[in-house]
Amino acid sequence: MNTKVDKGVWKGCYTTKNRAKAVIHIEDYIKSQTDINDNVLFLDWTSFEYLMSEGQPCTPTTLDPMTYSYGVNKPNIMYKYFEMVGKIPNKIVYIDYGRDNTLSIEDDKWKFNDFVAENYDIYNYTYLDIDTNYDCESNEESGHKYRVFVYRVIDEDSALESVRRQKYK
Repeated sequence: MNTKVDKGVWKGCYTTKNRAKAVIHIEDYIKSQTDINDNVLFLDWTSFEYLMSEGQPCTPTTLDPMTYSYGVNKPNIMYKYFEMVGKIPNKIVYIDYGRDNTLSIEDDKWKFNDFVAENYDIYNYTYLDIDTNYDCESNEESGHKYRVFVYRVIDEDSALESVRRQKYK
């Protein structure tokens, strides 16, 4: 851990050379996919992405708001939040960086996916080929491809109305 990150939200933090490059690359990509007018929701275990986004958070909590990582399949917290604030995210972003076996959007049993499938289109899907994994025992780094899915709302008013009608509850 001998490299200082030289820009972005992690500026000034020390890490490995490759991880320093990776966090800058990830941040640049996230910023390219969001703008200041976006209401964004980053799902699964990616709270750090809110710091890297140009958009405004649209979530009741930043860390795995529906607790997908723990297998809790109750999206009502999101619907209640959307109804309470009177808005929905116009972009939903999923980032696979190797923490979970699969992303919630790829889980056929995940209830929130019904809302996403009906109200969002895939806007962008990409692999970020960056070297970020660090094995403390061998003192070596190995490559990992981040997968990023960006969904964009089709019709915000219609999606919010479906939440108000309690269609998904």
